[in-house]
Amino acid sequence: MRISVLINNHNYGRYLGEAVESASLQVLAPHEVIVVDDGSTDDSRSILDSMQRKNPALVCHRQENMGQLAALRAGAERATGEWCALLDSDDTWTSRHLDVLRETRNRHPDIGIYFSGHTETEGPALYRTVWPPVPLGPVPAFVAATGLRVGSITSAICLRTDLLREIVAATRPLEAEWRTRADDVIIYGAALSAARLFHGDTPTVRYRIHGANNFAGKNNRDAQNEHRLRRERVIDVLRTRYGMNEKNLLPLLMAEWRCQRATAPEALRKRYRRGLRTRSLRAWLASFL
Repeated sequence: MRISVLINNHNYGRYLGEAVESASLQVLAPHEVIVVDDGSTDDSRSILDSMQRKNPALVCHRQENMGQLAALRAGAERATGEWCALLDSDDTWTSRHLDVLRETRNRHPDIGIYFSGHTETEGPALYRTVWPPVPLGPVPAFVAATGLRVGSITSAICLRTDLLREIVAATRPLEAEWRTRADDVIIYGAALSAARLFHGDTPTVRYRIHGANNFAGKNNRDAQNEHRLRRERVIDVLRTRYGMNEKNLLPLLMAEWRCQRATAPEALRKRYRRGLRTRSLRAWLASFL
């Protein structure tokens, strides 16, 4: 299994070396490590130059500051592995992060995206998944109807390279809106593509929450409203990309629910039912009646 590691960086030079080292020293060696520097103005460039002299295999791409989604697209376009593992430059992985991904995919070869567990190395605990560690989906209609974020933080995301390229190509017109929190775009894209998802419970990501985080800890009411609008726009784009419209979305949702009731473990069915009872879904269903 060839895994390309994609590290996106903007002005996190003080953490960058740790991130690259944690990706390079995996039990399962990565196929390649690609660092996309998104217009940093700190010492990131000199740090990358120094690391490349020591490790010529390290792939570095520098671009003007265009935001996180554009950086992920640049990395995906250069990846040559079968899967991509995403890593923010202020986070690190334990040495078995990629090995656990391989083990999970060997057990469940039909999954298209995997989310690992994580622990915080600084700051409060955030972003804990409520989904059990079993294969989920496909659930495109469920996510399209509820807008629920069935995923985790950027550094916990691993997915098929072809799927990542498909998502970033479809959402390229919205790149300017996703300078931060682009992991949401990948998560929604994977779900709406009808990929099977897997939430692992092994905490192989060390998630750093600090004063310079571009999003964590800044989720006030205005930020929530702005993000809700961005989320609605990206879901609309992805629904169109994957052929979901008002005529077929309700039948798709009902078919998904019947499949979940018939085949999913009880813990997964309970979580799915809670999602179907959300206020946003009731309002959405009313538009069909």
